[in-house]
Amino acid sequence: MIADIVESSKIDDLKAHRDQALSTLSKRHLKENLVLSRYTVTAWDEFQNVVEPPWRIPQVIWDLRVAFFPVELRIGIGIGSIDERPRPDTPINRDTSGEAFLLAREAISRLDHLGKRSIQRTTLLSVNPDLNRTVNLALHMMDCVLSTLSEKQRKTIHLYEETGSQEKTAQALQVKNESTISRSLQRSFYLPLREGHQELTIIIQDHLAP
Repeated sequence: MIADIVESSKIDDLKAHRDQALSTLSKRHLKENLVLSRYTVTAWDEFQNVVEPPWRIPQVIWDLRVAFFPVELRIGIGIGSIDERPRPDTPINRDTSGEAFLLAREAISRLDHLGKRSIQRTTLLSVNPDLNRTVNLALHMMDCVLSTLSEKQRKTIHLYEETGSQEKTAQALQVKNESTISRSLQRSFYLPLREGHQELTIIIQDHLAP
């Protein structure tokens, strides 16, 4: 998996935002056995990791987007073999390469070719055309929904996922009424987006089952 930050040159204090999000996610995702190594920054606005098992990819995508909200990410995913399992404490680009990385790079390149104005932010590539079509249809539809969210709605989702509480989210946003948070989550399609990523986990697992 390769991700890059959209319009990174326009983001104030990018390094601090990037490093805090990736440090938190590295600890959490390693603990939950979602990734094989800590997230490795391979360029100013780009980072990589290996997700295993591959059907956990939708969970990682969701976690990355929420952690970086309101900043946007483009994410290219490659499902395939790797040459060597990376060590958890070693930058991933020092240890391993392989088909998965080549496919992820191709996925990011396809997003590049679409141009800056494209609302498509996520692409998955594997050697299975049926899997690609099915998963990308869902991912691209969710990208369309995400493109409609305001910065405030993105911040609300980020804080709600972080705190797990409408009350704490309201306090963080200095909103007096919790119902305001509830309405914001509903209008931002929070539950359909979250559940959509969960359903994709099942779809990928079904396609990859022996």
